[in-house]
Amino acid sequence: TSEFPDGSRQSYHIRIRASDPDYPDLVFFEQSLTITSVQPPSNVSISRGTIPAKAGATGGEFSAQSQTEGRSYVFSLVSGEGDGDNGKFSISEDGKLQAGEGMTTASGTSFSIRVRAEDSIFGELAFEKQLSIVGLTDPTGLN
Repeated sequence: TSEFPDGSRQSYHIRIRASDPDYPDLVFFEQSLTITSVQPPSNVSISRGTIPAKAGATGGEFSAQSQTEGRSYVFSLVSGEGDGDNGKFSISEDGKLQAGEGMTTASGTSFSIRVRAEDSIFGELAFEKQLSIVGLTDPTGLN
């Protein structure tokens, strides 16, 4: 058994052959496989760093970047450095930031949240990041 060298190769193609020791050329099974290295996300971002300052409002959509193409991620608010305002927000099932109940603020107020992106199949492959979100009372500032 060997480990994937970090970042050096995305997949390996192998062929396995099992045979009868008495008749190795007559009775055998052979199978080709591809083993793919799945890398954890390396960054988390949000499509828009502003949100209307009212309960239930929807803000930007989260995305994760990874060396492994075609992966999907689950986003959540987590404890850690930069989580001071996590309680004012939630993340929808489709990965969008939502303002929580009682969310009111002066336009331009900045909030700090900590977001975790984890691979939807391999949850231990994850990345966390602190992001700043600006609450807006004037919806014309949402571009």
